[in-house]
Amino acid sequence: TLFRSPPDTKTRIMGISVEGVKTRITIGRGRMTGVSWGEYGVVVNSAGTKLAHFVIDNVHPRLASALVDLIPDQLKDVQIILKPSAH
Repeated sequence: TLFRSPPDTKTRIMGISVEGVKTRITIGRGRMTGVSWGEYGVVVNSAGTKLAHFVIDNVHPRLASALVDLIPDQLKDVQIILKPSAH
């Protein structure tokens, strides 16, 4: 069976690039750690407030990425939560 990441998996942003009016975030988890295409996630600030949500649309063995409606400056000191139970 395919390994799936558990709910509320926390990870960090490894890369940021602008694509049109959105920003692509690359996270440090991928297929080998149970991330799958279409997985839902949220960006939260240091206080735990949700800033944006996203859907994983690109998965590699050790990395995955998604588009978010935030500008790069808004992605400082944030945490990524995959499959959040509270947001």
